[in-house]
Amino acid sequence: MMKLRDYLVSSPCVAVCKLDAMEICTGCGRHIREIRDWPELTREQKLDVLTRARERIFSGSMGQS
Repeated sequence: MMKLRDYLVSSPCVAVCKLDAMEICTGCGRHIREIRDWPELTREQKLDVLTRARERIFSGSMGQS
């Protein structure tokens, strides 16, 4: 039987909240809309956000237009 913690997706916030010119947080890699909407997103949507945030961080594309 799965437990509640297996369904929860923790926020990637690392308490380094600073938005770049593209409104991407330089701490967690999420767009301001993704941060705002986080509490309302489904588990699957949160996992998608985490994937995009990681891609932004690792690609070095944050702040570029």
